[in-house]
Amino acid sequence: MLRFVLILLPTILITLNGCTENSTTDQTLTHFSLPSDATSSASCPTVSSYPLPFLTSQFFEGWKVLRSHTLHNETCKHATPYFTRGLEDPSVFRLSSLYLEYCSSIGGSINAEDSPVKHSPISLEYDELKWIVELASCDSQVEQYALGRLFLQGHLVPKNTEKALFYLTMAAQKEHPTAQIQLIETLKDIGENQVAELWLERARKNGFIDDTARLSRTAAHQTP
Repeated sequence: MLRFVLILLPTILITLNGCTENSTTDQTLTHFSLPSDATSSASCPTVSSYPLPFLTSQFFEGWKVLRSHTLHNETCKHATPYFTRGLEDPSVFRLSSLYLEYCSSIGGSINAEDSPVKHSPISLEYDELKWIVELASCDSQVEQYALGRLFLQGHLVPKNTEKALFYLTMAAQKEHPTAQIQLIETLKDIGENQVAELWLERARKNGFIDDTARLSRTAAHQTP
């Protein structure tokens, strides 16, 4: 059954049906409402549910810049300075890092396979976690990638590979570079090599994979 679902995932069109807000103060993901379907809405995120320091942060300013245009490769260059300054604020450090990674990878300044964020644990402040859960349900690829990583790592939520694959696939469908790479690696880890190859070819066409670097890493890790 899992193989059937994985084969279908790259072509699934997600039905969108509304955001929800949760007033909990627990800092674990299991106490947030995780909708079964994603939603795209002009009301996302629910700005009124976030504190003023978050809404005046450099991260939020950068996010607004990025959101102002659908072509993120055009607006990332204007949003990046905000995200860079956001790294100095512990309350939005991880969100700023996630968006810097995203902008850097779609702009070609870092290779998606070598992303430092992909290889590091996700440690979150409460409002960052709330933001990721809400924006993932609002069909935002950066947060869908982050939520997939949380399920993959079992951080703040019980480890769940199927849910990780679901959210990673949603982000990968929107051509999130690191999500595609993480999805390929996760599929290979569970033995779904044929599906992984389909995504590998897509990532190659998008220019997200440096085959020369990949071959070098493979050779370096081969057992004599």
